[in-house]
Amino acid sequence: MITRKSIRSEDVFGEFPPLSRHNRGSDDQRCMIEVRPTGQSPMAVTHQGPSIHETSAGALQKMLSKLQSSMGRRDNTKGGHSIRDLDLL
Repeated sequence: MITRKSIRSEDVFGEFPPLSRHNRGSDDQRCMIEVRPTGQSPMAVTHQGPSIHETSAGALQKMLSKLQSSMGRRDNTKGGHSIRDLDLL
């Protein structure tokens, strides 16, 4: 269960310097997602890209992967089934 989430999108260059969009480069938007799972420390990911849509989708994909990995490690602890316990025939 997630107790808190925070999503922040920003223009990397902000208002200054006042450059035209084609002089800025391709990855001038950034999205940061932070979640706090119950009983764990906060997790954060960032993704940078050319548009808000692309950066938010990329950050969301990274966060889903990180949460799945974290939950998988939590559920698969030592002391589970072993290959030595399998019936071969």
